[in-house]
Amino acid sequence: MKKSINIFKLRDSNINDEKLTLDWANDKAVRENSFTTKIINKEEHQKWFKNILMNPNFTQYIMTDLKDRPIGQVRFEVRDKFAFIDVSIDINFRGKGFSSVLLGKSFKKFFFENKTKYLLIAEVKKINFPSISL
Repeated sequence: MKKSINIFKLRDSNINDEKLTLDWANDKAVRENSFTTKIINKEEHQKWFKNILMNPNFTQYIMTDLKDRPIGQVRFEVRDKFAFIDVSIDINFRGKGFSSVLLGKSFKKFFFENKTKYLLIAEVKKINFPSISL
């Protein structure tokens, strides 16, 4: 089923998203598909999250529906001419095609805001079939 991109909003991540992104990061499936599988503790995440919000090499967006329910996040980490991407979809929205909408909206916003060409790179485990197909 094709999703209309007009029923979703994309916004910059902010300090109020700290708990949400920690919950997403510690989701069982996310941890299994991550290169580092251990649970992330609150203090580590808090420090990391504040750093990415202040660091100009990181851009993170949160996609919501029109009722402001968070659907997922995408993060870009710029290193030289590369932009490494990370995507997470809330467990309640997985398997419904939202990740492709999130990526499409995020790519447009990221490249419009940066006016720079980057080679996009997504590092994915060989067993992470949903991310590979995305």
